[in-house]
Amino acid sequence: MTRLRIPSLLLLSALIAAPATMTVPVVWQTAAAADDQRDPNVRTKRTPSMRENVYKQITRVREAAEAERFGDALKILDSLLDSNLNSYEAAMSYNLMAYIQYSRDNYAGAIDAYNKVLAQEALPESLEKNTLYSLGQIQIASERYRDGVQTLDRWFALEDKPSASAYILLGQALFQLKEYDRALQPIETAVGMTRAEGGKVRENWLLLLRAIHYTKEDYGALRDVLKQLVAQFPSREYWTQLSAVYGELGDSKKQLSAMQSAYEQGLLRTSNDYRTLGQLLLANDVPYKAAAVLAEGFDKGVIEPDVTSLRMLADAWMLAKEYDKAEDALNRAAQRADDGELYLRLAQIHAEQAEWTEALAAARRAVERGNLKRPDQARMTEGLALYNMDRLEEAKAAFSRASRYEQSEAAARQWTSYISREQERLAALDRAREAAERAASQSSG
Repeated sequence: MTRLRIPSLLLLSALIAAPATMTVPVVWQTAAAADDQRDPNVRTKRTPSMRENVYKQITRVREAAEAERFGDALKILDSLLDSNLNSYEAAMSYNLMAYIQYSRDNYAGAIDAYNKVLAQEALPESLEKNTLYSLGQIQIASERYRDGVQTLDRWFALEDKPSASAYILLGQALFQLKEYDRALQPIETAVGMTRAEGGKVRENWLLLLRAIHYTKEDYGALRDVLKQLVAQFPSREYWTQLSAVYGELGDSKKQLSAMQSAYEQGLLRTSNDYRTLGQLLLANDVPYKAAAVLAEGFDKGVIEPDVTSLRMLADAWMLAKEYDKAEDALNRAAQRADDGELYLRLAQIHAEQAEWTEALAAARRAVERGNLKRPDQARMTEGLALYNMDRLEEAKAAFSRASRYEQSEAAARQWTSYISREQERLAALDRAREAAERAASQSSG
């Protein structure tokens, strides 16, 4: 039987990568909105008011930014920031500066502006929270993951009701820092929150969990995540990975079941998919189904008709007792092989079924192709076929050649002696018959 080869999880490493960092558009907060959202029960410091002339300038900046006239907006802002602003007016100005720089893909400029917002005294809590969250996003998008985590930690300390997306953002940054144990908690929190609220967990959240569990080699947890993925987002990738994980966990029945599920949904695409399913079916003693799956792969042109694949097909048909199909596959494999081993195997199969003409032809092809591990077996099979075809002198010659090899010397000599005795017996019978015919002829004459 073909030995089962469990797909190594190392082969999955290219597939189990963390999804790209999620970014959320940065927004600015207007002065009025900041005033409206201030909570006097949280803040003890009094926030300065925004003067009317500054508010008008801020409004001009916003209007220019909304029209994507960023150059004009920056000129107004630069002039405004050069004036004598109180801390609140400066904070709102830098908040707008951050938005404009972000919109121009100037992440470093946006980060600098947000830090200047946070440097102001007596910020409204809503502005501080929005600034921290936006800053954290941009730091993570800029691959400044450590800064992003520290910023988000400050934000979580202020936010009473963090969203699932916020937990995911923190988890992504921690994953990038390779702090996998810390990353698990916020990601699992986001998944739990979403499910508790009756929402649908996003695919990229589960992919983050998949990546973490794979990296930690926690195959039990990886299995559970993949089961969620195939339930919500069925695909070839997730089914085949789930099958491989069951293999790592030593559960061959479920390993086969996962691959069969992919097959039944028409998700198998590659030669390796079909070969893996065929191997699993053989390992679970379902040879006919294994052969049918492999044959389908050949018929679709998915499996290349190479020596290894054809031999696997031949083994499957042989175990299913479909000998004609097995012989056809093995013959195709033998034609492609660099040595005569498969022709020798084909010769032995024909011999087992007393197909002596075919056995002789295959044995001789095995010898001609060469590079045999046991050339004596080819000569023995050749001799056996010739003997059963009553070609005794040729059979003796074949056994004589086989006797040159130590492994078959004794058996070959026995066959040679036996055939010699048989030839003598047949010759004696011929002589006796001829004598009887002469006697009968003389008697009648």
